[in-house]
Amino acid sequence: SPVLRTEIADTPATENLFGGGRAEKTQTVIIALLEHLIQATPQVVIVEDAHWFDSASWQLLERFSRSFPHVLVTIVSRPLDPDALPFEARRLLDRPDRLVIQLEPFTREGSVALINAALATVETAQSIVDLIYSHAEGHPLFTIALAQSLRDRGLLRVEANYAHLGLGDRSLSQIAFPDGVEGVVAERIASLTPAQQLTLKVAAVLGRSFEVGMLARLHPGGMPADVLASEIASAERVGLVETLDAGLGKHRFHHAIIGDTAYKLLVSDQRRGLHAKAAELLSSRGEVEGHPAAS
Repeated sequence: SPVLRTEIADTPATENLFGGGRAEKTQTVIIALLEHLIQATPQVVIVEDAHWFDSASWQLLERFSRSFPHVLVTIVSRPLDPDALPFEARRLLDRPDRLVIQLEPFTREGSVALINAALATVETAQSIVDLIYSHAEGHPLFTIALAQSLRDRGLLRVEANYAHLGLGDRSLSQIAFPDGVEGVVAERIASLTPAQQLTLKVAAVLGRSFEVGMLARLHPGGMPADVLASEIASAERVGLVETLDAGLGKHRFHHAIIGDTAYKLLVSDQRRGLHAKAAELLSSRGEVEGHPAAS
């Protein structure tokens, strides 16, 4: 029922299934359904945020990979600790036909291109590039966030598609940066209005992706969906959120770190209350989504 987002009544055979037995039968049904849906042509399945997977998720993915050898399974994850991985994960990731692509930090030249894209400029002064690269060290999200932070704080100016420092009497040594990528992301979230910040924090409870309709039901302020959509649009304009499906009101945080940072800005009591309400709402829809910390 949670997989198909509908209610299917238990049969005498299934109502006595529990734990591992029920999970194994569920996987069998999922694979059988996919056999009818996936064509026998080369395809790609992209699995994101695999660092949050539990053993059952790895088991299903490993079984899927064996059942559909013509499908290229692409797993996106933060660095994984081999010693902490469940057996099912190691059985999949240790296959001889796997290819591991380790993403390295951006080079200085790559960072320049990223800064220009973030600022919508053709060229950026070398002093700005040096300043950002010395702090971000090629981290793409950190690079973008620092460039936008400098612009929004009035420390750099964009004129004729050229970004240059606008410090006035201040020197580079007087510029204070938040610590780490989460610090600069928190600073960008703080640039929003209090109402917009709260909306972003509540959305983070639902996971990286969220729908405005569900957000309206969860929001403690009882805000109507159209007002929340306007607040999400403000967050999108500063690069914190992106739209997945405008018709369905579906959005997601531009980067997982942004969602994590927004979530961490909630106080403990807020988290507990929102998680309890989110669990009730998601359960009523037959879903099991939400911020990983919910589990």
